[in-house]
Amino acid sequence: MRSVLETVPPGIEIIVVDDATPEPKLADFLDNLVQDSKITLVRHKSNQGFPASANDGMRLTAGRDVILLNSDTLVSPGWIERLRARLAFTDVGTVTPFSNDASILSYPSVDAENAVPDQVEARKLDLLCQALFSREEVCIDLPTGNGFCMAISAECLADTGLFREDLFAQGYGEENDFCLRASAQGYRHFPAPDVYVAHIGSTSFGSSRKALMGRNLEILNALHPGYDEKVAEFIESDPLRDFRRQMDLSRMDDLREERSSILLIQHDAGGGVGRVVRQRAEMFEQQDFLALALRPTFLGCKLEWPLEKENSFPNLEFTLPEELPFLIAALSRLKIHSIEWHHLVGHAPCIRTLHEELRVPYDVFVHDHIWFCPRISLLDGHGRYCGEPDVAGCETCIATWGSYLGENLKVSELVLRSGQEFGRANRLMVPSRDTAQRMARHFPQNHFVPVPLEDDPVLLSNVSGQKREVSGRPLRICVVGGLSRWKGYDILLAMAECVRSLSLPVEFVLVGHTPDDETLIAAGVKVTGEYREDEALDLIREQNADIGFIPSVSPETWCYALGVLWKSGLEVLCFDIGAQSERVRFSGVGAVVPLGMPVEFLVSFILRRWGPVS
Repeated sequence: MRSVLETVPPGIEIIVVDDATPEPKLADFLDNLVQDSKITLVRHKSNQGFPASANDGMRLTAGRDVILLNSDTLVSPGWIERLRARLAFTDVGTVTPFSNDASILSYPSVDAENAVPDQVEARKLDLLCQALFSREEVCIDLPTGNGFCMAISAECLADTGLFREDLFAQGYGEENDFCLRASAQGYRHFPAPDVYVAHIGSTSFGSSRKALMGRNLEILNALHPGYDEKVAEFIESDPLRDFRRQMDLSRMDDLREERSSILLIQHDAGGGVGRVVRQRAEMFEQQDFLALALRPTFLGCKLEWPLEKENSFPNLEFTLPEELPFLIAALSRLKIHSIEWHHLVGHAPCIRTLHEELRVPYDVFVHDHIWFCPRISLLDGHGRYCGEPDVAGCETCIATWGSYLGENLKVSELVLRSGQEFGRANRLMVPSRDTAQRMARHFPQNHFVPVPLEDDPVLLSNVSGQKREVSGRPLRICVVGGLSRWKGYDILLAMAECVRSLSLPVEFVLVGHTPDDETLIAAGVKVTGEYREDEALDLIREQNADIGFIPSVSPETWCYALGVLWKSGLEVLCFDIGAQSERVRFSGVGAVVPLGMPVEFLVSFILRRWGPVS
């Protein structure tokens, strides 16, 4: 209310309908405004609902234009003048501004809940709307307005009549019905893209909101067949998409301030790559860069700020290759200083040459073996490590077991392209020495620099190196993470079946999940299920485990599971392959066993080294 009083120009009547408020302080506040001749007050003795309240207010307008405004809104200077300017055309029925909660006119997202801005942020958004709107957005026809803040021309109100309060009960749908009746009279409904009004939303209805919406939507479709389809068509065509995208881009550029930006290209699968991208983003921000990330989408890509908890820039999606010029323009505006490739799987081919379009250098951070192995994991169809044969051997493997590359490339073509891209990169980074050596065998002309992802000495400070006393109970072995086949699912299952068949004093717990939890559980493995990254340490400690186990049968480039097991204080056992083996050997605690050791021998080794004291 205060934001309205502060922004309404002279000559505008403010009509307030008090729908029997249960708050005495609010009622007294309104009475004082009446005494000061600042508002016209209509007070209901009992709650009548929004349609009836709006009608009682509109009956007092005497042939004037009307702006309906919810009580749970924040407005900015000049909002009325700008809304009235949009009503100036002869066939305009209603005009609705942008808001955080305005259905098809919501910003930044039209299909997810948006945060409610405070007065300062709302003012910034309002100024941004004013700066960016164009004639094209002003002339977009809407299927309906939104009653939270809706300007109605006097002519439209006179010809259409008031809201149908008898049909729409406490509210929801009455303004849609009004707009559809107005459309039948020849009136049109437009956005006011140069106005932003913050809206808390749905506070008036509480828990009854969903029921009211469902009931009244049925009424709407009965009165106006095809209403749902009309709204769906508008959402599908999304004529305001470019405007919202420009809003996002301007806000992201404001976030940049005077800094340059670093662009991190990643896949859309999250996991370890996503974690590294966040870590790198934090590092670049500390170096006074704006760190941005580019993910693939079904139609192209989306630009993000990887350090935000919620997606505040959902409109920065680009259809490729059609919108490549728009993407280039956006990245140029954001002053991209350099690009860092983390993963290109899923991306359109033009992303591989983005650095050329922007005329900036690029670095490569290697996360897996997709650069020379179309199966990525270096496993054959039986789940066994391939041994990394020559190109001819790889071609035979792919012909037998298939490719996960997602591109129609021969292994020789893949290796050639990777070598060329490595050769043009400014810097080639890998997480471990093992990965550097492995990559150098396939690309001897390139230099790969190890960049560890964690501080192992700090992690190891939690591990005592003293054997835990296990007496009078089974040995508990803890495995961590999302366990795919290459991460050791088959190994864990075989060990559990071996332990059960021989009645050995060993228990397994998986802090994580697999594609087939039921089979593991049936074999006697305790499975906790998926977890958030910040929950892992507590979950491991709750298991009271004696050792950690990394059952991966493929050479990992890093292995965050190893780090969290060390952080929990556990020694770790792993196979002699990949970064996991390199790190365990260097630690001086835990153990490394030969890859391919039969599970009976493996379980026997574990019991001899860590098993219960007899």
